[in-house]
Amino acid sequence: MISLLKKSFPVILYSILICSVLSIVILAGDVGKIKGKVTELETGEPLIGVNVVIKGTTSGATTDIEGKFTIIGVSPGTYSLGFSYLGYQSATLTNVEVDIDRTTNVEIQLSKTSIEIEKEVIIVAKRPPIALDVSSSKRDIEIAEVEEMPLLNFNSLLNLQPGTIFQTRTNDVQEQITTELSIRGGTGIGVFVDGLNITEALSSGSLTNFNISSLEAAEILSGGFNAEYGNIRSGIINVVTKDGTSNYHMSADFKISPAAKKHFGESIYDQNTAPEWVLYGHDDALYGADGVHDPSNPDSYWELWSANDTVYGFTPEQAQQVWKYQHRERQYGHKPDYIIDASFGGPIPLLDNFSFGNLVSFFTSLRYEYNMFAVPLSRDHYEDMNWFWKITLRPGAAMKINLQGNYQQNLSTTTYNTPQVSVATTQQSIFSMQYPLTKYYQGMRSIADRYRNQIALNLTHAPSEKTYYDFKISYLLRRSFVNHADYRSTASAFTVGGYSFDCSPEGYVDAETVPDFGGKEGELGMSTRGFAFILGGHGKERDYSREILINTRFDIVSQIDKYNQIKTGFEYNYNDLNMNHGLIDLSDALVKMDKFRRIPIKLAFYAQDKIEFSGMTANLGVRLDYTNRKGTYFTDMYSNYFEVDSIGYVSSADVKPFVYISPRVGISHPISEKSKLFFNYGHFYDEPGVLYLYNKRERYGGYYDRIENTNLKPQRTIAYELGFEQQFGDEYLFHISGYYRNITNQIMWVSYYSEIGNLISSYTNGNYADSRGLEAIFEKKIGRFFIGSLSLDYLITSSGNFGNSTFYEDVLKTPVMSSSTQSTPGAAYTFLLNFTFKTPPEWGIEILNADVFGDWILNITHEYRSGNTFTYNPNSLPGVNNNVRWRPHQNTNLRISKGFSIQGLNMQAYMEVYNLFNRKELNPALRSLLLPNLKLYNEYLASLNLPEEGGTDQPGDYEADYIKLPDPGDFPTQLLFLEPRDIYFGIRVNF
Repeated sequence: MISLLKKSFPVILYSILICSVLSIVILAGDVGKIKGKVTELETGEPLIGVNVVIKGTTSGATTDIEGKFTIIGVSPGTYSLGFSYLGYQSATLTNVEVDIDRTTNVEIQLSKTSIEIEKEVIIVAKRPPIALDVSSSKRDIEIAEVEEMPLLNFNSLLNLQPGTIFQTRTNDVQEQITTELSIRGGTGIGVFVDGLNITEALSSGSLTNFNISSLEAAEILSGGFNAEYGNIRSGIINVVTKDGTSNYHMSADFKISPAAKKHFGESIYDQNTAPEWVLYGHDDALYGADGVHDPSNPDSYWELWSANDTVYGFTPEQAQQVWKYQHRERQYGHKPDYIIDASFGGPIPLLDNFSFGNLVSFFTSLRYEYNMFAVPLSRDHYEDMNWFWKITLRPGAAMKINLQGNYQQNLSTTTYNTPQVSVATTQQSIFSMQYPLTKYYQGMRSIADRYRNQIALNLTHAPSEKTYYDFKISYLLRRSFVNHADYRSTASAFTVGGYSFDCSPEGYVDAETVPDFGGKEGELGMSTRGFAFILGGHGKERDYSREILINTRFDIVSQIDKYNQIKTGFEYNYNDLNMNHGLIDLSDALVKMDKFRRIPIKLAFYAQDKIEFSGMTANLGVRLDYTNRKGTYFTDMYSNYFEVDSIGYVSSADVKPFVYISPRVGISHPISEKSKLFFNYGHFYDEPGVLYLYNKRERYGGYYDRIENTNLKPQRTIAYELGFEQQFGDEYLFHISGYYRNITNQIMWVSYYSEIGNLISSYTNGNYADSRGLEAIFEKKIGRFFIGSLSLDYLITSSGNFGNSTFYEDVLKTPVMSSSTQSTPGAAYTFLLNFTFKTPPEWGIEILNADVFGDWILNITHEYRSGNTFTYNPNSLPGVNNNVRWRPHQNTNLRISKGFSIQGLNMQAYMEVYNLFNRKELNPALRSLLLPNLKLYNEYLASLNLPEEGGTDQPGDYEADYIKLPDPGDFPTQLLFLEPRDIYFGIRVNF
């Protein structure tokens, strides 16, 4: 750490000096703008020199010769605008809402007055549903509406947005299986908090674990990003956190779900259905007549074992007693789940006695989640904690300084043995890695702890009404600690026939210390003598990786005239990547090591112009990115020296820096005050994953089976979007857009064979993809009793490889033995419903001085998603690809709440119900579940009456009598279906 700070200190010091000299701001990408016009009520003539101020702040402007004004650099929120002019009645326009990167237009008329009239006019602004200045598909998330929805976390909210989904993804080398955020069928998502990109390189997926109580505003951009955004391809999640204010404010939300099993059916340890107990655990397994053990006939098992026992001299009953002890039930589903999300802010205590005390405020929030796993693993639950804090100093009328930090920890267990650690956070990820006997063995997976610290300095200064500068600097440190579970105690825990046994299978045991009782591994994965689990491959993942990211950004924004807002700036990223990961299986001496340390740097410059006319808004920009990976790449892929001790002899060359230019264009054309047509086009680049760029995989024996390719090109997306929006009345909005994305230079896994038969694998830019789709949304954003939205998303994707995936040093073999592939285009569609019914706070009659019928809120969300396509080709017919589709997924959630006040506290009691109708869905990961016995999976598919056979069945169906699901004697059927209904009860308090 000290050496890193020494190396980084000049960069940090230089950045702070720039900041001090320029007195700059931090608002890039997370502020909006207010434009308006003031006229005289009686004549309609523009008023020149009207003083306009955002109340509660020092921001404002004066009207020009046309009565127009502009206030730039306004943080998202709801404001009141004050208007004053000599000889005219003062007015306040309330409920003026400002969103991220949006222009809010207002108009007001002032009337002449006399000295006798002093009362100020109060006007409530109406927010138009349509944003005429936005030239892309953009979803502004109303935090007040979010608090009314049944959501466990921010990811749940993203899953309910059109075109956005968290999906299970397997990379091209079948090595990493993660739950990743996808927007319009693509990954490469940028996540920004207060204008800073927090996307991490070593972690799997995008970081979107936000404290909802800390959010001031949030938006999702799914098409057409301005030039200020880089290293992204598919979408942007942009959030702005709250500042402390001059008054104390607090919010606390606590919800709890009573303890319950999180799967359908009986306990996974039920002795009447568990296959191992059916085979070995009942009395009829003690003695047999023929003396020959037949696994399909448990009638003879323990008698035969006793007859062959030359070590213990156990009777069949004693042997079975030991087996039962080692297959005892683990407690699970016995603790409640709960979530706490609280925030507090205001002036800093004890500073009131100082002259600067009223200039400083603070804000802090904490979110903690405790969630039991559906089945017990190395841990029986996961914990997630997120602490955010911010100190705000306002030393002058146009300056703001923010110092903020974020600490996160996630305590869980691993799901798959992958270089980028995949951590269990969803019940589906838990179900997907279960096999019949993992429920007994605590050390099946490794313990996974992840920690993340970030601190950022934001300085804000606006030297004039028309110009502001932005500067940001942040330091982020992420660490992983992945190791096996606690070691097993060797103390005696159970005694039979004079022999003592430890607490097996609790705790972790190194494979070489497993006692050898003789016999071979049985069909259930344990010693046939029943006294020891075969531990090879269990709890074998280790990870002590570390990532440091220093991000510096400078922006300048100027409204140079009433038509053009110019924005330009640069960004510098210093990334210290230290991968230290391994898979260690001592039972078969299998070791896979993933180790590297690289310090790439990235630099970017951009310029953009927001041009606003009454009949058109254009966002024009260009971005230049520079990436220096600081390394070499191998040029002789057929070398016979890819070993730890000799890899220095392999021919290599220096990697040259990459420079690429990205044009961005967006146009919004208002057809009327209530409709618009918009179009956007752009080039977007992002860096390949760090495993592809930097990682060598070392295997046991000192050789490499996979090497990096540091010379990979950045992945490129060319995107187009055309859309239309129409407002109906004052409350309804219809949005429709079509989009196309062409993606090239994606990563493909390739193999190289030397003339003597040596094999090495690496990566090339040999994969391409395209996606095109249609998105339609009909929503009612304003209403006294009803609001809601209904959306349809239709997406078609295809992908393929060009060139060969296998190469031979003998060139005569390559054209014959290698070929390119292309997937059949697959269509996916999604329907999303979000409906809210609410009563005004003081609506209806009072009973005992209480508003019994007021302040009720009922929210229902429903999602309908088509299933994934896959290939089912039991007869190995040529040309068959993605010919069947899994059954659609449906889910309905509900939230009902009642608001009330006690002693000045605004409170809300609520209930949330997930999977309202307790719908059973066959797990889409069925094939992974049945990997130990794929015959069961194939028998299930063969039993379906598929459309190509004249039927109507789909994979995922299970209701018909003729459909053959795995028998409980062959597989624990509790793992076949996803989560049942879950109910949370909660209370929220605000002041």
